[in-house]
Amino acid sequence: MKLKNFVLYVPEEGTEQHEVYKMINAEFYKDEEGNDWYELQKELIEAHKESDQNWSYIVYDSNGVIILANKDITALYPLNCSVAAVPNMEDITPDGIWSYSGTKVYRRDLSAEEVISKAEKERTDKMKSIKERIDHLKDAADDGDITEEEEVEFERLVKYRIALRRLDVSKVSEPDFEWPVLEEVK
Repeated sequence: MKLKNFVLYVPEEGTEQHEVYKMINAEFYKDEEGNDWYELQKELIEAHKESDQNWSYIVYDSNGVIILANKDITALYPLNCSVAAVPNMEDITPDGIWSYSGTKVYRRDLSAEEVISKAEKERTDKMKSIKERIDHLKDAADDGDITEEEEVEFERLVKYRIALRRLDVSKVSEPDFEWPVLEEVK
C-alpha cells in the first residue's frame, strides 16, 4: 500500500468527517490517490494486527528523509509527506539522519550544511538548559540565598556557557572536533 503525498482537504458535506471538521476544525488529509488518512490508519492497524511482525510507521519527505517515526500510526502527522510501514526498527530517529528508499530504511550521509545546522541546534539546546540553571542560581545570589557549592556551580556553568558560545561549530565535521564537557571546564 502506497501512502504518498498527503495534502489537506475538506471532507465532503453530509459526511461524518465533515461534521467533525465543522465542530472542532479538525484537519483531514488525503493521499495522492484521494484516500482519507484516518481510514488508511484503520486499514493498516487491522492489516498489521494479525501479523507476527512488529511494525513502525514512518513519515518521510519528498527526498526520502524520515521526519517522524512511531509504533503508533495515529501519532503521525503526514502533511506534505508520505507514510510507510516498516518492520519494527527501534533505532529510527526523526533527526534527519535516516532515509527511506521506497523499500528500505538506511542511514544517510549528512551534508556539511546539515552537520553544522545540527550542531548549532545542539549548542542552542545545551545553552538553553544551562541558562535556566544559571538564572536560578543568579536569583539565589541576588536574594543572598546561595551556598558555597552553588557559587562554584554558578561559576562553572557561566564558563561552560562561554565555551559553548565561542565554539566554532563550522568545524563540527572535523575528526578532532570536541564539545566542551561541563565537568572539565575550569
